[in-house]
Amino acid sequence: MPPSALDGAEEPESSTCANVPDPEEAFERLELSGCVRDYVDALPPEYRAAVVLKDAEGFKNREIADVLECSLETAKIRVHRGRKMLREKMDAG
Repeated sequence: MPPSALDGAEEPESSTCANVPDPEEAFERLELSGCVRDYVDALPPEYRAAVVLKDAEGFKNREIADVLECSLETAKIRVHRGRKMLREKMDAG
């Protein structure tokens, strides 16, 4: 087998190994995400939906407005207020 083919075969394996998180880090992230999830779940439904769509799902404000069937301004306000409530709850807890 030519050296270039062998090098190409090894490269993806090395890249894959480099992307594998440390098990301890992965556990801490899961624990943290569970904690954040509890705070998010405590938000009023209209704010929870807006924050989840924006921050967890990556929706744009226009998409959030369409999903929640509200105006673009209302969607922006819900995201802003929801994030503020979430931040306050996390700071207090």
